[in-house]
Amino acid sequence: MNSPDFLRSTRNWLRFETGFLADAFLQNKKSEKMKTKTKLLAIGIFLSGLLNALGQPVITTQPQSQTNVVGTDATFTIEATGTRPLNYQWQFNTFDLGGGTNATLVLTNVHLANGGGYSVVVTNIEGSVTSAVATLTVLVPPIITRQPTNQSVSLGATAIFSVIAGGTSPLAYQWQFNGEDLANATNRTLGVTNVQLSHAGNYVAIIFNNAGTATSKPAVLEVDPTFTKITSGRVVNDLGGRLSCAWADYDDDGYLDLFVTSLDNQTNFLYHNGRDGSFTRVTQGAIVNTRRDYRGIAWGDYDNDGHLDLFVTSTDGHGFPTWSYLYRNNGDGTFTSMPTNVVGNLVGPNGGAEGCIWADYDRDGFLDLFVARYGNDQLYHNNRDGSFTRITNSPVVKDGKDEYQGAWCDYDNDGWPDLFMSAIDAGGNFLYHNNGDGNFTRVTSGAIATDKPADRPAPAWGDYNNDGFSDLFVGGGDNGPNFLYRNEGNGNFTQITAGDLITRTGRSPQWGDYDNDGYVDLFLCRYGLDNLLYRNNGDGTFTPITSGSLVHDSGNSYHAGWGDYDNDGFLDLFVVNDQQNNFLYRNNGNSNQWLKVKLIGTVSNRSAIGAKVRVKAKIRGKEMWQLREISNGSGFGGTMLIAHFGLGDATNIDTVRIEWPSGTVQDFHDVPSKQFLTIMEPPRLNLLSQIPDGSFQLSLTGGVGFTYDLETSSDLAEWTRWITLTNISRTMTITDTAATNVAQRFYRAVAR
Repeated sequence: MNSPDFLRSTRNWLRFETGFLADAFLQNKKSEKMKTKTKLLAIGIFLSGLLNALGQPVITTQPQSQTNVVGTDATFTIEATGTRPLNYQWQFNTFDLGGGTNATLVLTNVHLANGGGYSVVVTNIEGSVTSAVATLTVLVPPIITRQPTNQSVSLGATAIFSVIAGGTSPLAYQWQFNGEDLANATNRTLGVTNVQLSHAGNYVAIIFNNAGTATSKPAVLEVDPTFTKITSGRVVNDLGGRLSCAWADYDDDGYLDLFVTSLDNQTNFLYHNGRDGSFTRVTQGAIVNTRRDYRGIAWGDYDNDGHLDLFVTSTDGHGFPTWSYLYRNNGDGTFTSMPTNVVGNLVGPNGGAEGCIWADYDRDGFLDLFVARYGNDQLYHNNRDGSFTRITNSPVVKDGKDEYQGAWCDYDNDGWPDLFMSAIDAGGNFLYHNNGDGNFTRVTSGAIATDKPADRPAPAWGDYNNDGFSDLFVGGGDNGPNFLYRNEGNGNFTQITAGDLITRTGRSPQWGDYDNDGYVDLFLCRYGLDNLLYRNNGDGTFTPITSGSLVHDSGNSYHAGWGDYDNDGFLDLFVVNDQQNNFLYRNNGNSNQWLKVKLIGTVSNRSAIGAKVRVKAKIRGKEMWQLREISNGSGFGGTMLIAHFGLGDATNIDTVRIEWPSGTVQDFHDVPSKQFLTIMEPPRLNLLSQIPDGSFQLSLTGGVGFTYDLETSSDLAEWTRWITLTNISRTMTITDTAATNVAQRFYRAVAR
């Protein structure tokens, strides 16, 4: 029946029957002419379709290309004629699809792999035909693979939100703040600059393409008002390898300036305070134009001329020449690099020095210098003539360990500065007690003497519990842990072993009462990690601060220093970063009271390093003492030579007590808070002898260049000015010839 012969006979029959039927219709009556034509047309159409239905397949409707969203259904349809039956085989990218044998192809839940070309081959007994290729484009709506994260920044900082999403390109973005579109916020990253309190809230990213939209989870921006992050000026934007910093008012204009050391054979940085919140980089002089791999900084007036000088070390850690420098302050804003033949071998090649720090360890009124280095350390005694002698027979310089940093402090309150240092790579702690005769004895008992920090330890002294004795914190470096030793006041220390402060890592510990509540807080640098700030709870414990840029700015932070550079009574913070922008945070303050004290030594060293300032006040109903010992630094860098006290709600200070290195003690009572006191050490007046004629010889020790009135009294009630003189030699001898005719005579010297 389905043979070719049968088909040919069928066609012939159809052609014959068509002609026969047409002739029959033409013979009908004319009145039926129109009716006949209509019938003939219908029969012709029928026969034509019948003829077309027989033969090779012919595609009458091609499959159409389409675009679908992933997860939906795609349907391709074809219409074809030809001898029945027609067979269908759908293909995908020229490969047969299993089960695709109908005129309609349905793809359910399409995904990216379904995208491509679809065609169908139609076959019958007469042959085959292939359809046009229909393309299926599968669109993927945005899919967020990384949500924007919460941010906590300080005022003035930049908050950056970012979102990562997949999906069919192109993706478009629109950020919203508290539900409202942000103008021009159409990138995957959103930067909010110069953040203010009004920027706090929820930030959402909406991502969309032709397939749909996706909305991120809200990211919360917290704005902490405690500090303002400074982002303009060279002090934070000068780049390079930097290591340490130290605040000091080198030009004595009442505002702290800043010195920063550089690594890798680069020059150092000196920034002059513009007294308006800005800093100007000093570019002239050897102090900022000599290249070395620098390390430690120590400000101090070594020649007692009233101008702060600077000692800087360098090392051979990166293959650069090692050298130490002493820059003498000329008093006009410039410095002179002192040569070896003038000051001795504390300058010149040093064999790889690290931290350095001044102290008048023999209390002769002139600053001496300790330098931590690889191998034996260095101790230089001030000869009081502008030169130094290296001490070689002290245990301080004979331990043979690689010390990284050191810190002086009179931990037992006997009036003599003691020395702590810690060797790198678990080399051990070293605490040397000052015997008061120029010699030191190493303390060998207790954890403070036997612990071995694992990395590059950094010490910092501070009386965190306000018991009148300085305690010691040792940062454990990048590998940790940290160490806190509480001074028991009897020469012994108790190691604190619990708390987040101990278990974390940290460099360059810096004590400072940033919130002025009367308890010193602690800042720690960390390299490549968020820095740490711990608030002193006033009960011997500390709480980690989790808000603000100080603890969320990840940098290559080496060192930091507290300093009130704008003189508002609240401590600001500078952080040194290696190969990154430095951080400067201006403290915005609060309602708490404060006091700052600058000391000028006359009998003691001019910088008053080693002096203790004690303050007694009632804070929040509690009467308490606070202690600050004037020091020029800890670790690599220096601390400001100013005693800063937070006083809480105390508007009046009961007692300000100064314990000078010379032994003189001064008390001041009923001192108003919120002021910057400058206190000069009183001169020392000694009775030397009575000469045969009855006259008295006295010695006056005070500051060179200072003018003093010498007054006399017979009853300590009424005083009369006897003589006015200017001290030109630090210690002067005066003879009172008028004393021969009095029964008793009292003397005092009053500085003008």
